[in-house]
Amino acid sequence: MNRIAISGLFVVGLTATLVTTQQKIANPKAETSEAKIACALSAGPSDEKALLKIDHAWGEAEEKQAPAPTAPPPAHEMQRLTNMLAGRWSISQVFEPRGGMPKGVVGQGTEVWRPGPGERSLIEELQTRVGDRELSGLGVIWWDTQAQGYRVIWCGSANPRGCVVMSKLAHWEGDQFVVGDEFERDGRKVVYREVFSDLTPDSFTQTIYEGESGGELKRTLTIHAAKVAKIAKPPF
Repeated sequence: MNRIAISGLFVVGLTATLVTTQQKIANPKAETSEAKIACALSAGPSDEKALLKIDHAWGEAEEKQAPAPTAPPPAHEMQRLTNMLAGRWSISQVFEPRGGMPKGVVGQGTEVWRPGPGERSLIEELQTRVGDRELSGLGVIWWDTQAQGYRVIWCGSANPRGCVVMSKLAHWEGDQFVVGDEFERDGRKVVYREVFSDLTPDSFTQTIYEGESGGELKRTLTIHAAKVAKIAKPPF
């Protein structure tokens, strides 16, 4: 095909695209670019300079389209929790006496709480030494708008199941943040309750209770945390 024929096909295709663009773009700047395209088309299909003008004007029209909408800010509920817990914390653990630990046991370690992607979740990383055992864990908390509560998942090195999604929605009870779960152990239904209390910018207390469903919940673990460093917001 000769150059004139190729140019003619290019203009026909571009004219069809231009009609579609005129239907979709309604802002004045885009209309200015369309006017440039229309003006260039009137120069005739054999005018290579006109074709270059069309290509340039078409690029301008694409650049001046409305920008993609930005993501909404994280939920207020996540901002509140992140403000309370984000940071690196030194922790001391006190395990209450029970089967296998008649005198109880103590542990020392660290908890790091940091915002997840877009600050729409809060991630906990645990490293601790209890007796002669090294334990680690990873938790994620996020706000479920539809359910109107916090979802929690916990993965621990001492958990034979690997990870568990808490069956109950976490929530605030006044100034205390409460996580709950129910599961079966040895054929019995067990209720789990974890309470974050005495929350200040520099310290908090974590208390874990367990007991059979319908019975009294007993304290099994108390964690005292002291902040040692702040955590920067993620760059995404």
